[in-house]
Amino acid sequence: MPSQSALDYAAEVEQRRLAEDQRYKGNESMRSKDFDEAVECYSKSLEMSPDEAATYSNRAMAYLKMKKYQLCINDADKCLEIQPDYLKAFHRRGKAYLACNKFELAIKDF
Repeated sequence: MPSQSALDYAAEVEQRRLAEDQRYKGNESMRSKDFDEAVECYSKSLEMSPDEAATYSNRAMAYLKMKKYQLCINDADKCLEIQPDYLKAFHRRGKAYLACNKFELAIKDF
């Protein structure tokens, strides 16, 4: 019988795999310009694996495309909290700031 730590590890690996599957589905939805579906997939992915900077950045892009600028900014902030050098997050947040006429903040990100 496997130890509890082995079972925990296997469950964690499976959860990350499921989260990755949802992120890939979100990417496919982005390519087909179904931004609502993309947000849904990325959100499901983040429920299973909340420490993935790339998923926050991807969802920020979907929000940006939907013109939901504050949600884009929130996700870019979370992405940068996890990975402070994530360049795409700066770019996406900067575009959202620009759309909100927050020019000084946009310039800092760009």
